[in-house]
Amino acid sequence: MDGYIFGFIAKKSVLAVILLLIALIIGIFLGMVLIGVPSLATIISFTTHYLSNFAPIFHLGSNTVILFVLIFIIGLALGIWKS
Repeated sequence: MDGYIFGFIAKKSVLAVILLLIALIIGIFLGMVLIGVPSLATIISFTTHYLSNFAPIFHLGSNTVILFVLIFIIGLALGIWKS
């Protein structure tokens, strides 16, 4: 169910991302700049640090995690396809 909802949201957010990019391009032409945009390396290091700190909290077996990921991906695909 979660995957279906995320798939629905992902498909509907494509238009929002396109409009955001158009707004940023127009803003650049008007001389506006974004303040404090983090680099990709900063985002990746923060995410890996966060996940490595909280991963031991969830004591799940590898089979459970694999099954959860597969069910999530199936739901995500259905959400994208049916929305």
